[in-house]
Amino acid sequence: MFYDRSTHSTLALLVAMLGMGCSVASVDDDASGGRTQVAEKPRPRCITPSEGRRAISKNPKECPHIFFVCAPGETPFLDACGCGCERR
Repeated sequence: MFYDRSTHSTLALLVAMLGMGCSVASVDDDASGGRTQVAEKPRPRCITPSEGRRAISKNPKECPHIFFVCAPGETPFLDACGCGCERR
């Protein structure tokens, strides 16, 4: 068998990679259960409040927990940018 330093270091690297859970040459990671990176959901672009629209909260996760009443002539809104009241 042919033996030199490059063969030894290559084998050591492969053993280290396999020991860490890295696959050597995985073309199809999804089928083999490999790790997949998932991007976060893109945040919606929230425009500045337009005239006739006032925000109560700019955090949509808080909105279901906030009790607010809009003035006469206004309707409540709830979207990805928050919640508040807007004129009809």
